[in-house]
Amino acid sequence: MAEQVAQLHRLAAAGPDGLQPAMGQLAETLTATSLAGFVELVSPTLSPPDRAILTTDAGAHLFANLREGLAPGPEGAIEDELAMVAPGGSS
Repeated sequence: MAEQVAQLHRLAAAGPDGLQPAMGQLAETLTATSLAGFVELVSPTLSPPDRAILTTDAGAHLFANLREGLAPGPEGAIEDELAMVAPGGSS
């Protein structure tokens, strides 16, 4: 697991107050960048096969969905992250 993802999980486990600024910054960064910028941003944290998928139509689709989901703000991503670390896997 990439250290950045692990850090988001740790922040979520501590509660929404610590997660809000980090997820807000992530949402801002991802909605302001292009697919090429996204690939450059995340490539150092990915294995070669994971990097390769980002250069395909599937990677472009993934990025488009990610941007669309974050466009209104980070609230949905925050809820998702909190649910992932909640006891039983849901909040």
